[in-house]
Amino acid sequence: MLWLLTIAIGLPLLGCSQSGRDPIHGNAEIDWVDFLKLNGNSYTGVHDAVLKNPADVTDQVAGKVKFKVGGVVTNPGYRTKDGDAAFLAIGTELYRVKGFEADELLAAKDESRIGGYRLYAGDGNVQRIQLSYKDVLKDETERIVFQD
Repeated sequence: MLWLLTIAIGLPLLGCSQSGRDPIHGNAEIDWVDFLKLNGNSYTGVHDAVLKNPADVTDQVAGKVKFKVGGVVTNPGYRTKDGDAAFLAIGTELYRVKGFEADELLAAKDESRIGGYRLYAGDGNVQRIQLSYKDVLKDETERIVFQD
């Protein structure tokens, strides 16, 4: 009777083993935040700011995206690594921006964005790149809409 109880408890536990599992594919749908990891730093996509002057993006390549996790990784246990990005394509170059250190702000070419670049702020630096009204190019502004 004891051996039967041992088998009844032990058998379901065998199915819980993680050894040999694919670290990328699992059974979950993940909604990724726009992020990237590069040179030991984590960055978050900045969607409410644009470059005042796109010429401030330098020719200095800080790194390249090695792996796009969005739409590929479905395992909630996956741990992001250097070179991973949520939505940027593999091979996307990440550029330094004048006036910022590489761990503060990076830019990726994106023709669909104002100024032609998507911005990524290093963790803890999002507030530093927020624009204020005095920074708006008034000659090129047609209207401003305030929302609650």
